[in-house]
Amino acid sequence: MNRFLKNILLFSIPILIGLAIPMITLFSTGEDFVDIDKVIEVDNDYLIGYAYHENNYNYLKWKAVNVKERKEVLAIGSSRVLQFREKMFSQPFYNAGYTVKNIQDFIPFIKGLSKDKYPKCLILGVDQWMYRKNKDSEVRDSCFWENSYSMIPQKSVLKKVYQSYFKKNVKLFYKSSDENFQKIGLNAFVNGKGFRNDGSMNYGSLINRVINKDSTLADFEFKDTFERIKEGSKQFGFANMIDTNNLNELNNLLSFCKQNNLFVIGILPPFADKVNEQLKSSGHYKYMDSIFEKSIDMFNKHDFELWDMKELSTFNSSDEEMLDGFHGSEVAYLKLLIHLASNGSKINEVIDLEKIKSDLINKKNNLIIYN
Repeated sequence: MNRFLKNILLFSIPILIGLAIPMITLFSTGEDFVDIDKVIEVDNDYLIGYAYHENNYNYLKWKAVNVKERKEVLAIGSSRVLQFREKMFSQPFYNAGYTVKNIQDFIPFIKGLSKDKYPKCLILGVDQWMYRKNKDSEVRDSCFWENSYSMIPQKSVLKKVYQSYFKKNVKLFYKSSDENFQKIGLNAFVNGKGFRNDGSMNYGSLINRVINKDSTLADFEFKDTFERIKEGSKQFGFANMIDTNNLNELNNLLSFCKQNNLFVIGILPPFADKVNEQLKSSGHYKYMDSIFEKSIDMFNKHDFELWDMKELSTFNSSDEEMLDGFHGSEVAYLKLLIHLASNGSKINEVIDLEKIKSDLINKKNNLIIYN
């Protein structure tokens, strides 16, 4: 029997070592095995950037809104609202972006929050593709965000870590160099990319790569976005007409917000100028031309605001201030806020216009306002 156990042990040792090696990386970076609840509750400065567990962001945002003090201003949408930062507002703010994929997601996400955490002002990022028919859209209930967190790595993750070793993109062990600033997640350690305490995204090394016109970027000169437009892939599915079901869902969302005393500032986010040219010349995205016209009456009916920011020239921005084909930078989004405030928006109640104008003058570069 002892010999049998020894054989089992000898057979198991290589397997255990094989499992332990990627575990060291996942543990040292906090990609896994970190209790995110404690991190949020303590609220020391952090940067949370996962490489393999982006679904955890849904829980991170839901938990942060429910645990932290109530915010007067809340931004909700996809990754295209992540450039709004707390420093841009004079009232308490949190960015709950990256939580919504479809127009049907907004109400369940808000219902999943405690009512005493509802904001006074809701910045609603309504992506243009939320208006087209999407047969593959996932139906989510209000529990989705609460139940989307995982601390334990799956086998597929261990395999990906090994692949990263071979590509020399990842090393075995990481140690944070700043005791007052906590990094969590492999992306935070490797690329300096992740979410700040206010829910906004720090894009890390991507910023310098964009500024230096790094030709190895996937969307260098918007080539990846152009390919999506040409093929009708990912967000850029072809459509000539707006889906009426999505319009009805938008109307339900605005009615829900009105009933719950949430003032809505809707934003149709910007594309790079060259991307807008491609969308128009393609002829496959005619539905985008009627989005504002079909939506504005719904917003007006509820005394809400809708701003069509698709064109960068609307708020004095340019392609030099874009992170990629459809994500604006901090600089672009601060200019967007200034445009709203200068044209009668109620955003004036939650920002200091003169301050953010000064912030813009003192920007760090074409993409970054603040340190």
